[in-house]
Amino acid sequence: MDLREYLFRKRIKITHFAKQINYGRTYVNEIVNGTRKPGKKLALCIEKETNGEVTLVSLLENFTKNKLESKSKKSSNERNQNFENPSLEPSKSPKTRKALKALGTKQKTANRI
Repeated sequence: MDLREYLFRKRIKITHFAKQINYGRTYVNEIVNGTRKPGKKLALCIEKETNGEVTLVSLLENFTKNKLESKSKKSSNERNQNFENPSLEPSKSPKTRKALKALGTKQKTANRI
């Protein structure tokens, strides 16, 4: 069983669980969401607090699964973005845009002469 399911079944809020195991709510929330890999000490603490219902293996599986899914979504989004507009440039700061605009104006003036 993963930690999210455990907390849901036991009707325990992440904030309350984090206090029980003496870890920050944000850190525990990241573990629940699978966006952060739990340290060995925290994983063992969670396993002990849940009486073995959430294991070290299930915590690592949740993290690995989430990481693979996010990589897949990211590469898919990049492919779609490049397909829609292949000449897509990264956003530039206002100063950079202004400098490029001034440079373009200078080049146009030079071409007229």
